[in-house]
Amino acid sequence: MKGYITCSREIYDMLQNLYNYATTISTKDAYRAAVETLPFTKLLDKNGKVNYFAIDNYVNAELVKGYYQCANNLWETYKNCNAFVVNRYSVEDYKLGDYERLQRTNKSISIKEKRKIMVQQLELLGDCQTEMEWQFKRDLEQTDSFIVEAYDKIGKNKIENLKYNRKKIKEAMILADYHKKATGTEVLLFIANSFEVGKWYSAKYIKEELTRIFNLVGLNPKKAITSHTINDFFYAVQSQKKKVKGYQLIKSKGI
Repeated sequence: MKGYITCSREIYDMLQNLYNYATTISTKDAYRAAVETLPFTKLLDKNGKVNYFAIDNYVNAELVKGYYQCANNLWETYKNCNAFVVNRYSVEDYKLGDYERLQRTNKSISIKEKRKIMVQQLELLGDCQTEMEWQFKRDLEQTDSFIVEAYDKIGKNKIENLKYNRKKIKEAMILADYHKKATGTEVLLFIANSFEVGKWYSAKYIKEELTRIFNLVGLNPKKAITSHTINDFFYAVQSQKKKVKGYQLIKSKGI
């Protein structure tokens, strides 16, 4: 620790000296920028003098970090400290921590990659046993409640098989609820998941998608399924795009 501080000061003094005797403005600016990034700069007061209180705080902080690197060292330190009375200790390994939290809050990764990380973390958590684990899961829910609910309902393997596709995952969740306890609204939920107001869909796609949804829940409608069946669920306008017939969905009929 002492050697580190001594070396840091020597580097600081060297660069500071180069700054003081630089002969051009650009050179001075370069040296000043380098000096400001040095670790020893944080141990100086506003007048550029050595702040021995800052050095003491730095040394103490590093010592504490060292104690927490080893359970036995921490135990011995507490035993030898008059401020605490410690009778026993136990070692507990936490499944997830700050590193995992930083992984999922990385703004440079896509939503899909973030959800992959979250599913991996949910898998590590398993059945939450401690309050800390429950709190970590609540943090995950605040980050992305959809993927946490999906994991709880259909599991990691199903989510991965569906390649993290939100529409397909939502459909699998609805189907899981249907198999668990049919409510009579599953068809409407499936249709709301497959069709969006404001979008245009070809007649072929409408017929095929509605047929697929009805087959999913084993429903045999009284009348034949055609593209016109979409009018049972949406206010829609029939139109063509590049000579392909279809419907523009204007408004939902309460699904």
